[in-house]
Amino acid sequence: MRKYLFLLLIVPAIAFGYTYSVSPEDVGMDAGQGYDIPRIAGGVYTNEVGDPHLPWLPLRVAVPAGMAAAEVEVVSLETQELPGYYTVFPTQQSRPISMPGEFVENFSPVYASDDPYPGRPMVATGGGNIAGYGVADMVFCPFIYHPVSGRLEVITEITFNLELETLSYEIHTPAVVTPATSEINTQRVKSLVINPESVYTPAEVVPPKVIGTGFGANYNEPDEGSTAEWLLITREEFAEAFQPLVEWKLKKGLSTALVTVEYIIENYDGRDQAEKIRNFIIYAYENWSTTYVVLGGDCNYVRERRGFAVGFGSPDDYMIPCDLYYSDLDGDWNADGDDLWGEWPTDEVDFYADVYVSRFPVNTVEEIEAMVSKTLVYEKSIPADFPLNTVFFAGKLDDIPTWGGDGKDQVATHLPPDFPYVTYYERDMTYGAADIIAEFEAGHSAVVNQLHHSSYDIIGAGDGFISTADAMGMTNGDYIGWFYAQGCMCGGFDRARCAGEGMVLAPNGGSVAVMFNSRYGLYMPGDPKSGESNVLDEQFFAGMFDEELTSLGAAQAYSKDYFVPMAKQNPYIRWVMYVQNILGPCETQGWCNIPENLVVTHPTSWSGGEFKVTVNSESRGPLNNAKVCLYKDSDVYLVGYTRASGEVIFYPDVDEAGELSVTVSFQDTWPYEGVCQVEAGSDAEVAEFTGSPTDEGVLLSWTLTDTGDLVGVNLYRGEARLNSLDLPGESGRFLDRAPDETNDYYLELVHPDGAKLRVGPVTVTVPEGVGRLTLFEPYPSPATDRVSIEVNTPADGSVLLAVYDLSGRRVATLADGDYSAGRHTFTWDCADAAAGVYLCRLSTAERVLTKRLVLAR
Repeated sequence: MRKYLFLLLIVPAIAFGYTYSVSPEDVGMDAGQGYDIPRIAGGVYTNEVGDPHLPWLPLRVAVPAGMAAAEVEVVSLETQELPGYYTVFPTQQSRPISMPGEFVENFSPVYASDDPYPGRPMVATGGGNIAGYGVADMVFCPFIYHPVSGRLEVITEITFNLELETLSYEIHTPAVVTPATSEINTQRVKSLVINPESVYTPAEVVPPKVIGTGFGANYNEPDEGSTAEWLLITREEFAEAFQPLVEWKLKKGLSTALVTVEYIIENYDGRDQAEKIRNFIIYAYENWSTTYVVLGGDCNYVRERRGFAVGFGSPDDYMIPCDLYYSDLDGDWNADGDDLWGEWPTDEVDFYADVYVSRFPVNTVEEIEAMVSKTLVYEKSIPADFPLNTVFFAGKLDDIPTWGGDGKDQVATHLPPDFPYVTYYERDMTYGAADIIAEFEAGHSAVVNQLHHSSYDIIGAGDGFISTADAMGMTNGDYIGWFYAQGCMCGGFDRARCAGEGMVLAPNGGSVAVMFNSRYGLYMPGDPKSGESNVLDEQFFAGMFDEELTSLGAAQAYSKDYFVPMAKQNPYIRWVMYVQNILGPCETQGWCNIPENLVVTHPTSWSGGEFKVTVNSESRGPLNNAKVCLYKDSDVYLVGYTRASGEVIFYPDVDEAGELSVTVSFQDTWPYEGVCQVEAGSDAEVAEFTGSPTDEGVLLSWTLTDTGDLVGVNLYRGEARLNSLDLPGESGRFLDRAPDETNDYYLELVHPDGAKLRVGPVTVTVPEGVGRLTLFEPYPSPATDRVSIEVNTPADGSVLLAVYDLSGRRVATLADGDYSAGRHTFTWDCADAAAGVYLCRLSTAERVLTKRLVLAR
């Protein structure tokens, strides 16, 4: 597997300046047990037991991959005092939901002082790698409490310097990513960091590529060179049963791979089966743009990893079945080599998901068929009268009392308006399992959310429970949705048929996916809103509905991402990150609005040339960024996205006549599936089409055969036509004097009937300085006093060359004006600049190029 090495390892410390603001309108105050509980949206309570119960915000800064926050220096604070006198709730011991506790008025010595608490409002907590994107982590408390005087201040603005260091463990980054992979990972990281303009990964963006074998991109052939955005790992005996799901994912525009556990065990190293599987996933992620991974089997077929966070109960209780192990691909997860995996800090766990992972906990072909069928129904043919009805149910967690309904109310604030929801809370009423089952039977199960005492084979519901048998017997048919539960152990897939498995294996209903706990869920006695499991639950809903990370796997990753800055300090947060898994599909997108139809037009017969697809919705007209996939056996596999006009144009290269499938998908619409009959075109063929860089540009040449009926030949770089005059038919040459760094060239054959067939691409990478705008690597780098930066301009024109720090602030302007074509060298006297990473940016009217520069002291 590829190891990522960092030039930055030689830089001891790097400092940057940032500002973060809080509006007083964003804060609130609750009461609990006669005390005040300060609130802020997204706050996480991670104080020591007995200390004032103040919320902290996890903050992240986008940094180069492999870097982490070593120290925070607070430069300035602006505060606003809240009117009144406050006695802040004393932090309670987090507890398993199945082990109710009492409220303890245990005040730490902090309460006897009027010194500001916390002593440091911001603390650096390291960092991590998110699929090749670097983030530095810190936690920030926006409140300052003076216990004796009862004063409470809000920090409305904090300015700070961040000192970086390198991560202590190996990280893995993808060499290539498809546009879809790049989009979802960039969206996820930008939603997390305070400087989204600096989000960056060096991975090369490539179109999805499929080598058809009957099982999608690959079947036990990982060196074929395809992409595989969606990866299924299963046993040989199950491969055939999964084929309808693999083929659908492929057809809708996800390059796929099906690889067996048997193959992985034979071909990959590891201390046990789980590590071999993880090492294979690392390979696929680095080389195939793998984004979604489905573990196709119960843990006796695809082994689980047990993670350790903190010692609750017996060893069987605290050895947590944890599929995050297959999702977070950085670090070793057992660097100290003992019997406990996932310990912090000795086991080098990064905690950030690099791929999105779920499990089909199946043991038989019949169970596979049930889960595959439900996944296809949910994605393709959810009923037209499918209601977005949502059910929240919760219980009494202890005798204080701590009401689960209070926590659910917090989660429900993230539901969109189209989701009518009904609540069953013991706080408000008496109810039982029959009420919840009746809601399922009525089809009111688009989203189900639970907080109550549970166990392996039961889901607590009021004064009763939903058993595994009840779940397996659900008859809500195609009216299925997803189910998130905080209850203890009901997602323990390592046991014989837990209740969560019953929900997803139910052949006649249940849920398409569940997000359940494999061991204890955690809560805070006296304050259900701040329990670790409740905050994780809330952030799943925030990811799905607020951040529009609508695939189940991405929403789950976002919820765990949110906790990472605290996870390396708080074992209870690590616990809830480990314990929560997805049983069901991970790439599947949740319905967030009432479904509607797509209106799609495309050719029904085609013999070559342009293939235009137009996509509209019934209510919104032309759709921007709808995904369109053209697929014909092993012959054609093209994926594109519509523009604002609702149009996307392809130029398929087809070897023979046959049926071409056209599949269109867009969030909250039923996918469109159509066909086009490919007919035989002209006899003309391209015998040779090549391109090579020269000192003057890229020289292209071609040779054609059987050209008698051709009426024209054109040459394209991407979508730009290069020739203004007709080109020779049988053979010819053309010099592209203004190529880009990487160029895709196409030869277009124009037939008598007007059809145009494009052949290609021929991809040519042009060396720096050859006929194109070039920003060369700064020299030296790392630099100390002076650095030289050379540029090449292919034509006369205006040029701006400037240096920026990672906060986006311009620190030097090296060129700003008109320059002649050719090479130019500029020098920056950087002796007075702070050590760190900088961006050198070259801008012209046509393009912007960027290089990284390191200053060391």
